[in-house]
Amino acid sequence: MSELTAIILFADDKQLYTAVSPDEIHGGRQRLMFCISDLQEWCASRRLQLNASKTELIWFGSRTSLRRLSLADSTLTIDSVVVQPTECCP
Repeated sequence: MSELTAIILFADDKQLYTAVSPDEIHGGRQRLMFCISDLQEWCASRRLQLNASKTELIWFGSRTSLRRLSLADSTLTIDSVVVQPTECCP
């Protein structure tokens, strides 16, 4: 796992966090995908499963920065499930 990413485990909840500048979004997505893969392996080794259909994704940033994200940059794919970002604000 990258030192730029944090994982928090609590009961059956798992949370990943990373911070990136708008021009590094591709690298941030890659870090998250690598960490999700590591997390899936960890879960499997404990006979647990990461439920991609219950996975949520949220991006924080200025409205201007968030509007610049392409659809491909703003989503994650986990086990063929495309995780769309949750909208936090209208």
